[in-house]
Amino acid sequence: RPVEPIIHQRPRIAAAPAAAPAEDRERSVLAGLAQAMRHPANDEIERVIEAARAAGFFDVETPRTPADAPPATTPPVPDAATAAVETPAAGTPADAAPAAKEEAAADATPPEPVIVEGPRRRREVRRSGTLAAEPQAAASPYALPGLELLADPPEQTTSISPEVLRDYAAKLTQTLKNYGIEGEVREIHPGPVVTTYEFCPAAGTRLSRISSLENDVAMAMAVTKVRIVAPIPGKNAVGFEIPNPTRETVYLKELLADPAFAKRGGMLPIAIGKDLTGQPYYSDLAKMPHLLVAGATGTGKSVFINATLVSLLYRQTAEQMRLLLIDPKHVELIAYDRIPHLLLPVVSDMRKAALALRWAVGEMERRYHLFATIGARQLTHYNQKVAALRDGGAAAAPAAGQAVKIVVKGPDGVAREVAPAASAPAAPPDQPLEKLPALVIVIDELAELMSVAAKDVESAIQRLAQKGRAAGIHLIVATQRPSVDVITGTIKANFPTRLSFKVSSKTDSRTVLDQNGADQLLGMGDMLLLPPGASDLLRIQACYVSEDEIERVVQHIRVQGEPTYDESIVAEPDEDGEDEDGDGEEYDEHWEPALELTLRLKQASISKIQRHLRIGYNRAARIVERMEREGLVGPGSNPREKEIYADRIMERLDHERSRAGDEAADRPTAAP
Repeated sequence: RPVEPIIHQRPRIAAAPAAAPAEDRERSVLAGLAQAMRHPANDEIERVIEAARAAGFFDVETPRTPADAPPATTPPVPDAATAAVETPAAGTPADAAPAAKEEAAADATPPEPVIVEGPRRRREVRRSGTLAAEPQAAASPYALPGLELLADPPEQTTSISPEVLRDYAAKLTQTLKNYGIEGEVREIHPGPVVTTYEFCPAAGTRLSRISSLENDVAMAMAVTKVRIVAPIPGKNAVGFEIPNPTRETVYLKELLADPAFAKRGGMLPIAIGKDLTGQPYYSDLAKMPHLLVAGATGTGKSVFINATLVSLLYRQTAEQMRLLLIDPKHVELIAYDRIPHLLLPVVSDMRKAALALRWAVGEMERRYHLFATIGARQLTHYNQKVAALRDGGAAAAPAAGQAVKIVVKGPDGVAREVAPAASAPAAPPDQPLEKLPALVIVIDELAELMSVAAKDVESAIQRLAQKGRAAGIHLIVATQRPSVDVITGTIKANFPTRLSFKVSSKTDSRTVLDQNGADQLLGMGDMLLLPPGASDLLRIQACYVSEDEIERVVQHIRVQGEPTYDESIVAEPDEDGEDEDGDGEEYDEHWEPALELTLRLKQASISKIQRHLRIGYNRAARIVERMEREGLVGPGSNPREKEIYADRIMERLDHERSRAGDEAADRPTAAP
């Protein structure tokens, strides 16, 4: 449908004496301008502009002379309905002209935007030097790291003055107006890296017109990237996230020293960074319960993982949390080697990494079996029940085949004993119930792991992500190649919390976050976070921790205890089966050392054999069961109640040594 042309009618200029006073002309033009602003009809605006031009209002630098002035120099006649109100009457004093000018200027100038700033700097808190004492640390000889191990952040003078912010807002409004989008900036939210300008468009403006102007606005504002949020969730405004002239670095010590972090509850609290308003942002890994991190090389992905690990180490002891670190690059996570939180040395071999993930699946199932023995639903519930049983003197697990007593309170308030489920497994017979730590598995590069054993790795990650939360097992998976063959649909569906640093294309952004935006980030810790159960992205500046700070924190932890590694986690399975000795038992190279240890300790304990020989639980349990079958130790569910037959053990050791000597003598010698 063609657009109808606008017919510009010639303004009606009433005849007036040529020598009309200048004050009268100005008063008439200003009155007409005020009336036109209240009723912006096309013909009326044109008439007022022509009259203002005739009066010389637009000639600031080179005012018109009487010779250059157009013939029609008389002021316009207002409409009859408003002449009595808008046009000053004859005899009005000249002092009324400034008042009329102020009224017209107030009607024509929009209100200034409101600058909303939060408490972004509290240096006296950040330099406090110590962290609030944790309840779990007070009852344990383990000392949590102190804030003095982290460097004090330097004073930063990167705040933008209100005048500069309002100039940017005016420039943004004018840029949009040049593209035919009317509106005004209502609020300004300065942040550490970007400033958000809330622009309220005029009624009837399509948001698609605004969203397509990212590059145009970036060029007009002379910045690298501009991210447009259209609309801002919960507001009738569009957000323009424009980079600040100078970036503010967010340091980890600022967030850890904040009282909000010390008072924050949760099982695994972590410090993430600062949001768009400069407020610290924290989260709980146990509620995420798994985190998928993506980003191109050099965008801050590895720094974020280091800051997350340091946050966990500042709140968790080795009894409360264990770590399984997988580092294909051999350099990113090696700094955390030999800390007591580790189950294994930092895994760099991809075949061992796949075995470690398979072990984690088995550990998850074992934990669910233990939960079923005492009727617990999740890890915190299980630890609370174990603590209650230990305080009551009944901390031993029920033996195999022993019924588990379950008491349920009915609607009438009467407690009744119910039969346990037939499929509920029992705990090991001599393994006392102990509190279980949370297990955090960190994979620094998923693409390398998928290239070695994609099917096994995807299956293990899927099972851990689906069922690991209640068992206290949490995943942090990072990749620099967010393609669909690495972040498959199966993996992404089981990671409700996803985080993306700057990526190279919109396709990569949609692969990670299911929407665009990550390709418009600035890098160096600038991220978009998709919280669990939400569809709106949060823009956060990640915190920074240096390598020297990591080394000081790790060294503080190392001096408090040696790690206890379980090498059976990554032991290669024997495809041909284990050899059997002469008595029909499976041969185990740890059999004789276990006999010697039992003879020395005068106790047959699975946990002590596991710890001293550094083997897995299943292997240690088979050794103790073999001792019982051969009559070397007595039966019993408690290791302290088992009777140790020292004479039989010594005879068995002599038999094993003599047989080893006979086999060596029968072995053929090499020809000379």
